[in-house]
Amino acid sequence: MKVDKELSVTEREGLGSVVTVVDVAGDARTRGKIFGEIRRHQINAWIVDWLGSLRANGIADPQEYIDAMLRETDFLTAIREHTPDVLEEVLGISEAAGQSIQLLLAAQFMDEEWAFRLRYNSKNAAVEKCSSLAIKAQKDSTWIGQNMDLGRQTDGHQVVLRIAPAMDRPGALVFTIGGMIGLMGVNSRGVGLCVNSLRGLPSAHQGLPVAFVIRRLLQTESVDAASAMLRMVPHATSQHYLIADPNNIRSFEVSATEIVEYRSADPCRVLHTNHTLADEDVGTMSMSSQIDSVARLHALRSRLMSGHVCINTIKAALSSSDDVEHPVCKAAPLNSLNDAIGFTTGSMISLLQHKSPTIASWISCGPPCRRGYVAVHLRR
Repeated sequence: MKVDKELSVTEREGLGSVVTVVDVAGDARTRGKIFGEIRRHQINAWIVDWLGSLRANGIADPQEYIDAMLRETDFLTAIREHTPDVLEEVLGISEAAGQSIQLLLAAQFMDEEWAFRLRYNSKNAAVEKCSSLAIKAQKDSTWIGQNMDLGRQTDGHQVVLRIAPAMDRPGALVFTIGGMIGLMGVNSRGVGLCVNSLRGLPSAHQGLPVAFVIRRLLQTESVDAASAMLRMVPHATSQHYLIADPNNIRSFEVSATEIVEYRSADPCRVLHTNHTLADEDVGTMSMSSQIDSVARLHALRSRLMSGHVCINTIKAALSSSDDVEHPVCKAAPLNSLNDAIGFTTGSMISLLQHKSPTIASWISCGPPCRRGYVAVHLRR
């Protein structure tokens, strides 16, 4: 397959960074092949760095560990039932990038690997951080945004997928790393999605992994349709899903055993970090994780729960470090490769509007407090 890279890749310059946008089209297998061929070198480098991060966190033999995870879990049953097209996309990426399908598939199970590591060796389980928001700006207009905090080892692997509509499925703009199918995004119907890990809630050895849930929800037409889909699929891992469209915002705290809807005191302004809010309980997370999550939520609330909100106020909130020890925007020192909670891998803000011909998003590859945002658009 011959791919015209000049037509498929756009690099947009931001303040101190470059946002790489890869355009893919066609059926699922073709989309995966385009992405895998264009990003072959970068995907292979990401796999090397991912395996290195496992070693850095005390896993002596990453391949043996990954084999054990795949043996002891069954995520493929739910993937084949609920997202067979996304599985085809992963197969296409694997084929074009020249990567083992088992290894590339395991790399999609990012949240599931963290949960497995808790059972495998709790002392070396990473606890990641993310901060999300959704705010009604005016009638038929909603802001949605998030900082995705994944650790310093992800830097340099950030990429944005711009997926063309296919048959009855909308197009999508998806922020991700390496060869992953998605971390957060928005679709051409104006449905936006952000996620936050919720440590301390039950996970399972089966069910649909988070990355596949994300891509399935980005195939829906509205918040209501996405919410119904979220309730229908079985979940492998605890996660907060924040879903918005131009008219509605809904927030769900999900575990392998239960789905609870969080209702903010102000339904037009929903903010969330990494502890449960629906029952006003921080759950069973460690004290250090509670402190960080609560501090970031307090910073977001102090900046965004009142007054006029626009792109500049949201950028400022997601770039903030009001609490120096627990900032919303995490920028780890260059030598902190093993600091799993010290680095904001990326940030994405989207404006969802009914009448606009495009969905406007602002993306930072890395901590926005250092690199700023770049505008990227998705045609409706």
